[in-house]
Amino acid sequence: MKTLKVILLLCIMLGFAVNAKSQGKQVERPLKGSFFARVVETYPTTEVLSITGIATHFGIVRNSEMTMVRPTPPPPLVGTFSGIMMAANGDYVNFYGYSNMTITTPPAAGTMTGKVYITSGTGRFTGCTGEAEMTGTFDMVADWAMFTLDGSITY
Repeated sequence: MKTLKVILLLCIMLGFAVNAKSQGKQVERPLKGSFFARVVETYPTTEVLSITGIATHFGIVRNSEMTMVRPTPPPPLVGTFSGIMMAANGDYVNFYGYSNMTITTPPAAGTMTGKVYITSGTGRFTGCTGEAEMTGTFDMVADWAMFTLDGSITY
C-alpha cells in the first residue's frame, strides 16, 4: 500500500511538472534587444541587410537578415521590410514592419522609429507572435543602421 501511495504521489507531481509548451499554452514575454544592420546587397528598389545583436529570448543574434524596400523622397521617408531573426540556438522568427525615417544629418543620415511584427518561427518559436517598437539611427551613405526593439513575444 505504501508503494502505491508513493507511485500515486509521483504521478501527481509529474503531472504538475509538465511544461507549458507541451500543454499547448503560449506565454507573452517581454522582448528587448539592440541590433546593428549593414547593407550586404543592393538592388534597384530593395536592399538586403545583415543583422547582428543581442535580445531577450534570443541571446546573440547573427545569421539574420531583412530585405528593405528603399524609401524614396520626398519626405516623409517610410521604409518597409521583412526578414528572419535567428536565436543563438538556431531557432528563428519571421518578421515584417516599417520605419519612419527623418534625415537629421544631410545628405542621408538620421533617426528612425517604427514597428516590428513577429508572425511565426521555428523550434521553441513555432506558432509565435509579437510586436515591438523600433527606434534607432541610420546612414544611407555608409549603409548601416543601429536600432533597439522594445515589445513582447508570445510563444
